[in-house]
Amino acid sequence: MGKSKKMDWKVPRPFHVLLPCLLFIVITMSSAPSRGSWTEWRGDPLHSAFEDGPPPEEGELIWSYLTGDQVLSSPVFHDEGLLIGSDDGNLYCLDPELGELLWKYKTGSSIQATPLVMNGRAYFGSFDRNLYCISLPQSGTGGAGLLEWNVSLHGQVLSSCHWYEGSVVTADNMGYLYRIDEEGEMIWEKHLSDLDFWASPLIIDDAGMAIIGNIGKELWLIDLSGGDILWKKTFLSGAEFYSSGTYLDGIFYISGGIDEMFYAIRVSDGEIVWSFDIGHPSYSTPVISGGRIYFGSYEMMWCIPLEDPSGDSNISQDEVIWSSSIHDYQGGSSPLVTVDRAYIGSDDWHLYCFDSATGEEIWAFETKGYVYSSPSLHEEKVYFGSSDRNIYCIGKRPPGLVIDAEPGMREITSDNITEIFLTITDDLGQPAGDVEVTFRPSAGFIAFDTEGNTRLSHHTDTSGDLIVYYFPVQVSSRSTMDIIVNAQKEGLRPASFQLQIIVEPGQSGTSPGSDVGKDVMKRAPYMVAVGSMLVLNIVLLLLVIIWSLRNRNEEREVGS
Repeated sequence: MGKSKKMDWKVPRPFHVLLPCLLFIVITMSSAPSRGSWTEWRGDPLHSAFEDGPPPEEGELIWSYLTGDQVLSSPVFHDEGLLIGSDDGNLYCLDPELGELLWKYKTGSSIQATPLVMNGRAYFGSFDRNLYCISLPQSGTGGAGLLEWNVSLHGQVLSSCHWYEGSVVTADNMGYLYRIDEEGEMIWEKHLSDLDFWASPLIIDDAGMAIIGNIGKELWLIDLSGGDILWKKTFLSGAEFYSSGTYLDGIFYISGGIDEMFYAIRVSDGEIVWSFDIGHPSYSTPVISGGRIYFGSYEMMWCIPLEDPSGDSNISQDEVIWSSSIHDYQGGSSPLVTVDRAYIGSDDWHLYCFDSATGEEIWAFETKGYVYSSPSLHEEKVYFGSSDRNIYCIGKRPPGLVIDAEPGMREITSDNITEIFLTITDDLGQPAGDVEVTFRPSAGFIAFDTEGNTRLSHHTDTSGDLIVYYFPVQVSSRSTMDIIVNAQKEGLRPASFQLQIIVEPGQSGTSPGSDVGKDVMKRAPYMVAVGSMLVLNIVLLLLVIIWSLRNRNEEREVGS
């Protein structure tokens, strides 16, 4: 691991008074960069998370992609590819239009941080205590992400990277903040706390400073040139800074977690300008748009004014612009805001879409797990992950195929098989005709008849119907098997469907899908042949015995 250079940074006495003023002047000159498809968490180093592109007209499922574990990372985009991490240890690159896997890169543990895309590379941390840099292939080359370098850090990395002057800045759960150059050399590391950093550092690029809080009650302003502390603020209220905060015009805005407060903090000196008593814990990183602040908490999505209307340093409940229920019990997802929409995830398994002006719920898309991932917008579609292990793309469905798949039995024993009935239609419910269907079971195999004849794909009949058979593997305890069904036909958007079947231990000790069962099926013709030969030999032996006895009797008659 690279070692930081020790620097004794001191402010000369005459500048003790001038420093806050100088910082304020420099800070207020900074502004959020122009928007596009996001290449880093929350869209930019200030965590602005506002997108001026057109939002999706509907909240319909376009595609989903199943990973090996929960997806808490958030999506970013590069050269026609979507990048996102999973707790299965992989960084995935998917086709954002079709949801097909382009490539994946495996690390040693969970990836909950969101990757940073910069200069044809992706930078991201893992729970294996490494920061990775991989080169990204150009569109249409068919290549995969390749490791450029990795740097071992002190702790697990939940924090997302941001770029600063040819380097990346990130933090870990051992209380360290790092600045590492684009070739993997440590510029400096700073041990700020004995408590975890879950937040991502907010980078005020023009001022050369970063703000970050730990999961305790401490918040720091750091000089990025050498890692020196400009100020540290301790909140007696017991705040937990899982939120990374956002910034505008010299003010840092952040929720305090379990202390149920929201703060506007002057960056020049760390003083609180105003606060808001949420009444609920909040770990959400806020978004500023149109003189309003949007963020999530337990139970609610909030929209409050950017400035204190009464000037009493406190925003009261009757000054709240709107709040809407999202039935959230963690308050961890951070919102995406567009010109007239606000999107946020909830651990009630939904992604919500609100009218950003009124708070009216427009739609709610249901997944099968918690939505802690923060949504991103790309080409009029919203992308996010869920603890149900899926990456989702939702919006207005283009014309395409629709899969309806039902098993004959949803619970079977491992020495049994079940039918799967499929019907493929178009969006209008009309039979799709001859469609190619492929299957990807997590275990076991799919066959087109009960004899176990397998092939990679099957075709429906002219009505779009198909029956196949699922052969499970032998299991020692109750297990859930996932079967991914994909359908494609030229001229129509392909479809994907996830089916789940519960498999219980069998009674016979083997199953049709086990290696033993397959071996028996392969040996059956030889066993029949051997049995036939044995029967024939017995018959011939009996004939020989009968013939011998008959000859002896004839000899006795002649002799008498």
